[in-house]
Amino acid sequence: MISNHFVTWGVCGAIVLVPSVNRQVESLVHHGYAKFGDVEILIPLDHETATEQIVVEKKNPSFDLTDPFIGQVIGTHKVTSLQGPRKSPCPGCSKYHNGVDVGTPIGIPIYAPDAIEVVCKFDGNGGGYYAEFWYADMLWQLLHLKKDTCKSGGYEKGWKIAETGDTGNGNGPHLHLQLRAKDTNGRLMFVKVKTGHLTAVLFQ
Repeated sequence: MISNHFVTWGVCGAIVLVPSVNRQVESLVHHGYAKFGDVEILIPLDHETATEQIVVEKKNPSFDLTDPFIGQVIGTHKVTSLQGPRKSPCPGCSKYHNGVDVGTPIGIPIYAPDAIEVVCKFDGNGGGYYAEFWYADMLWQLLHLKKDTCKSGGYEKGWKIAETGDTGNGNGPHLHLQLRAKDTNGRLMFVKVKTGHLTAVLFQ
């Protein structure tokens, strides 16, 4: 429903009100996505915390901004899981997926998309070994990496950051990429992952 003051969506049984930005809605797509001109807003209901998330994506024209899809081939690897609500694929796996998965064997190189500062961490709640870095005004987080392949420090474009693995929760080796950006209140919120974001780390 569109009014002069609010745009209203029902997302997973919840109603979310977003102040109108005085533009016509160009399209409504799955999982509560909406587009106002060239600004995309992601409004999923996080089933793990039951908290509505409103995200404005910061776009970079160098990326392929098409939406990934199940079975899409990135290099020689297929996209296996998208963002949004899903049936938990394994014990301990999330019912709401905050990133995109690409099925990869263990040991596939992950590359720096530009000059970046990488921090390597471990998530005992299911993410396993992961790397994170700021690039294009977003925090990139790459989960389920092979143990001991990520080293914190500075990297140049095309340098190998780490290797894919199967640490943490999952039903097989894969790379999980999730992106976050700061909203107007400085909170880190999830951003919709595009095809170009995946290729940026899987191609040298």
